[in-house]
Amino acid sequence: MTKVGSNTSEMESVEEMIEMLRGGFVNIGGNQSGFWHEALHSNPALFNRCLEVAFSDEHPAAWRACYLIDNTTEKYPELLKPQIGKFCERLPSLENSSQKRHFARILTRVLIPEKWLGIVINTCFDWLYSPEPPAVKVHCMQIIFQAGKKEPDLLQELKAIIEEQWDTEGKGFRSRGRKLLAAIDAQRKMDGNL
Repeated sequence: MTKVGSNTSEMESVEEMIEMLRGGFVNIGGNQSGFWHEALHSNPALFNRCLEVAFSDEHPAAWRACYLIDNTTEKYPELLKPQIGKFCERLPSLENSSQKRHFARILTRVLIPEKWLGIVINTCFDWLYSPEPPAVKVHCMQIIFQAGKKEPDLLQELKAIIEEQWDTEGKGFRSRGRKLLAAIDAQRKMDGNL
């Protein structure tokens, strides 16, 4: 077991909470979510340990940890900044759709460092062309759109993908696609590319 805290009782408490996560004894979407958000925010050892589980292939604990990290960092974005590189690095190797959804959603809320941008964008395009659930694809589209503000060629490729998949994807994809197509047109007009 990796030691994540200097205090033995803190370590035991962290591991006890991680075991609750593994065992499914967590109502992560219900009334316990506030408890978990505050626990992860106030306890760096627990946050780091939960992040380790989120990055693992230990399912379903990994997707539960992803959910908690995703929602906690939405409430406390300062927790995410030092971890961005880890998310970007791990992204291409993910196989679980739940992890993909949460990792991509997390990356929609941050400025992706230039060092990782190519890897993240390529992964998002790969996922858009694969049979991923719409929840994964909509976050990938958003990431590509945000990057496309600086690299307009990405916007044209994104537009082509949205139009190509329009008839085969569901309502969630089309809803986000509609908004992004309008935003792409607006961005092109701002850039003088009518």
